[in-house]
Amino acid sequence: MSEQTQQHRDLLDALEALHALNSRQTLEVVQQTRRNVMEAAQRMQESRAGCRQRLGIALLAMLVFLLLATPAIWSFSEAVFSENAITDTSILTLTVFVVLLSTAMGAVLSHGRRRDIRE
Repeated sequence: MSEQTQQHRDLLDALEALHALNSRQTLEVVQQTRRNVMEAAQRMQESRAGCRQRLGIALLAMLVFLLLATPAIWSFSEAVFSENAITDTSILTLTVFVVLLSTAMGAVLSHGRRRDIRE
């Protein structure tokens, strides 16, 4: 019986060695997968931060442009409420400017919202 018991012990030792080898390989695969997922998450986070930064710069540029255009807008509002608002060329030019400015701001804001929804 001792010879048979020894064979069982040898067989069990061999199985444990195989199991340990398989466990190490599984652990390596799990660790590699975890590293890949962490790298992908970091790339996504950096991408979102870059999108927010670009949107912030665009909004800042629009704000600066709006601040610089404030005298023209003031002149526009005074001219619109005067009597010759429709026939004056400068009033029509200012009207087109204000319409295009508001359209550009709306486009920038809606583009930023669409990106946030996709992410």
